[in-house]
Amino acid sequence: MIETSRGLAAGAELAARVIQSVPEVDALFCAGDVLAAGALFECQKRGWAVPGRIALASFDDVDLLRHVSPAVTTLRLLLASALRKCCLVGLWMGPSTYAAASST
Repeated sequence: MIETSRGLAAGAELAARVIQSVPEVDALFCAGDVLAAGALFECQKRGWAVPGRIALASFDDVDLLRHVSPAVTTLRLLLASALRKCCLVGLWMGPSTYAAASST
């Protein structure tokens, strides 16, 4: 895992750092679609075929990635829905079940 700032330039810099430090890298997962777009542009600048030479993926499912070529895999996280389900499961199970599960 490599920490970076946000933005297209940060994604390009991230890809360059990974490519230079691990030349045999074949996949890069970015913590956001804008970073992935920057990484895609850097790979294209270096002549690396995406996804042939390196695969790119990220999450956010922002509109930006619908306009790049080739397409980059992106995951949509439905956080509000997931939190609501976790709360409902917690209410259904009750506090005694949680206490028993967490003490094992």
